Amino acid sequence: MHWQKISLIGVGLLGGSLGLAIRQRRLAGRVEGYVRRAARVAQCQRLGVVDAATLDLRAAVTEADLIILCTPIGQMREVSARMASSVRPGAIVTDVGSVKASVIQELEPLFAGAGAHFVGSHPMAGAEKMGVGAAQPELFAEAICAITPTMNSNPQAVSKVEEFWRAILPLLGGGPGRSSHWSQESLRSPQPNEAEWVRWSNPPRYLGGYYFFNRPWPISQSQPPQVSS
Repeated sequence: MHWQKISLIGVGLLGGSLGLAIRQRRLAGRVEGYVRRAARVAQCQRLGVVDAATLDLRAAVTEADLIILCTPIGQMREVSARMASSVRPGAIVTDVGSVKASVIQELEPLFAGAGAHFVGSHPMAGAEKMGVGAAQPELFAEAICAITPTMNSNPQAVSKVEEFWRAILPLLGGGPGRSSHWSQESLRSPQPNEAEWVRWSNPPRYLGGYYFFNRPWPISQSQPPQVSS
């Protein structure tokens, strides 16, 4: 699918690499990045990781149909609260953080109050060097991604987030010898110590081998809610 505007909130290694991958794959009409320092604005544009970088958070998210939080986890709540009033109704917000429970609990209701949809995600990619100077579109070449919807998630938003990561991560595109469904999946709650291996007849789609998602229903309840078809 094609997005009109994708906003990257925080343009470091992951944000910059995402920007390059999005632009390389022509997934959006415009990619805009929010940064905190003036020197980073020129650097981002010189490296071509975004179409435009700005110090204005609200301007960065205005009219964006997809917003990706790439800041440190400890900054996500504050940044989200500042930009919520400028997020357009129906926009989708996701993140790249490795911690999910606290992020989901804080951000899902915050963006719902603004008429937007938050769907957590975690692309498992990284590099030895940090910062936008180390950004590369190939960062995701061997990555898998966890998507963590809840019972309150909008199904269409979940599907669109999945489509986005399928377009970014080469391993998600299927291809010869790759099945689109497994009979066994790793179902991951936002808290890793609650993870379980379960087997059931109609598993969710996997992403790069696994489809991780939040287990918001009681363990005593055998069937999870339907996430996507």
